[in-house]
Amino acid sequence: MESVTGDECFLKLDLEQHVLFYFAAGWCKPCQEAGPIVEKLFKEYDSNKIKFFKVDMVNEGNREFIDKCEVYNIPSFVLFKDREYIDRIVGGDIGGIKNLIGFNVFGEGVNKVIRNVVSPPTPSREVPEVKEPEIQDFYPNDSFQGEYEGFVFKKGDKGLGYYLEGSKDNNTNTNTNTTGDGRTVDIHMVYGSWCGHSKNALPAFEELVPRKDITTSTGAPVSFILTEDKSEGMKRFREGDPPVRGFPTYMVVKPDGKMEELEGHDRSKDSIISAVKALGSIKKSAYTSNTTGDGRTVDIHMVYGGWCGHSKKALPAFEELVPRKDVTTSAGSPVSFILTEDKSEEMKRFREGNPSVRGFPTYMVVKPDGTKEVLRGHDRSKDSIITAVEALTI
Repeated sequence: MESVTGDECFLKLDLEQHVLFYFAAGWCKPCQEAGPIVEKLFKEYDSNKIKFFKVDMVNEGNREFIDKCEVYNIPSFVLFKDREYIDRIVGGDIGGIKNLIGFNVFGEGVNKVIRNVVSPPTPSREVPEVKEPEIQDFYPNDSFQGEYEGFVFKKGDKGLGYYLEGSKDNNTNTNTNTTGDGRTVDIHMVYGSWCGHSKNALPAFEELVPRKDITTSTGAPVSFILTEDKSEGMKRFREGDPPVRGFPTYMVVKPDGKMEELEGHDRSKDSIISAVKALGSIKKSAYTSNTTGDGRTVDIHMVYGGWCGHSKKALPAFEELVPRKDVTTSAGSPVSFILTEDKSEEMKRFREGNPSVRGFPTYMVVKPDGTKEVLRGHDRSKDSIITAVEALTI
């Protein structure tokens, strides 16, 4: 099935055949289930009578067409002829899709659609004139109460609550941390109000927005912020590094403005809190040869992948070693334990070094002169690692 984007969607409405648009997204489970079935189904129809096109809900270039078609749930199948809207099917209702096409395109079956039903008039009564209240630029609220057109829920100069879009207090520097105090780590739930997964995840995150008692493993305060895909704040996440490609996505914005995706949670409140509290537990250092760089210390790196199951199992044992300063080699050299993630800048030396790291986790010994070797003779447990390190003759 041909995919169309942007103005191309509108141009297809001028075709002489009936046109059926299939609105879907890659992250949508019902779309994944219905996709192969409708692809096969559509090939059965005469292309001289009807054309089929797929519209990606995530592509921002399609937003205008999606809004004009008033698509709020997916998968959706919307039928047009000569630029006139005819009808739609919401969900993977294959029988409904067949009936939609059969009756409107080929004159088969029975049309059971009833339009323009007029409700009985209600008795008229005098309605007293109510003076419109003056709109304020800020309404305080301790918790998120839902979306209000023209307002953004956040913590600003006036506190936590709803800020009028475009007001002075709602302006955000998209190149820095939102809170902007040089200390706080912002956790953004970036979501689409039309997205089913976002709707399911919102209640849990809304409970976190007023929380001010949560800190990272390094003691940095944390602020929880909701960012909708239609808001001005979305630009930084759409164009940032890494960019947001689906909803909901949970983004960590550090005090220096750098971003990363929050991992290790299942969108529940408790799992998000656990993932946030774990932030900052990885020691990262700049170096040219030996990391510690004092000419004496032997560095033991656990080189791991945050996505790797074996790494996740091995991390707790090694994390207990990171603060230890009492371990020495058999030659009396002090030892430093360091965590190095595969996505970090430090990974380059292990990927391109001799010997190079080819799997995770790998435990690397970096000597004071910068040469490296693999730490052997352990089973990834804390005690066995200490025993292997103490046996080193460096």
